Amino acid sequence: MEPDSPILDLKANRDRYTHQTQRIYQGLPYLGSQESEDALAWNAFRSLQRARRLEIVCNELDIGKPRGMLLWTPAPETGGVNAELQYAVGQLIRNHRRDTYGETL
Repeated sequence: MEPDSPILDLKANRDRYTHQTQRIYQGLPYLGSQESEDALAWNAFRSLQRARRLEIVCNELDIGKPRGMLLWTPAPETGGVNAELQYAVGQLIRNHRRDTYGETL
């Protein structure tokens, strides 16, 4: 884990168990659970990215060469293609909300 990551801070403060999802964990962040898919995803993909080994996943899924990575929309590493991907995904989300719900962000 990266304790100073703004993405992890956002995720831990935003995504929490509720009374409806997991009564025993109510109020705790998803990232704090031992069985957390979010923590597993962060650790696996971020470790591969930092080791410059994302091609392992891309090859297994047969999706081509890795260009960058987003986790829950933000990019762990900013600049270059990651910044472009983050902006493009954000634009898609804004357009979808506008077209579907009439919302503007």
